[in-house]
Amino acid sequence: GIRGLAGGGTIVASAAALPLPTGRVFHVSGTTNITSITSTNFAHGCVITLIFDGVLTFTAGNNLKIAGNFVTTALDTITLAFDGTNWHECSRSVNA
Repeated sequence: GIRGLAGGGTIVASAAALPLPTGRVFHVSGTTNITSITSTNFAHGCVITLIFDGVLTFTAGNNLKIAGNFVTTALDTITLAFDGTNWHECSRSVNA
């Protein structure tokens, strides 16, 4: 298991083009706004969850097909599915 979402996942520093290694759950550290995800390590059909460690804007557009910009706070999450080109929002959660 992942030791619960808040305790598991690879840590990735935020970047405009977020570079994700292979995996399914990631902690996003930093405050750089995200406008796309680098998708070279993923096959179509994979689903990932990002857990944010701080405040940033996860921006709709580019290869992020989400229900509007997401201004995050610590422990907020977004789950995305990859279609081979774009990441589509499955869900988001604002956690206190």
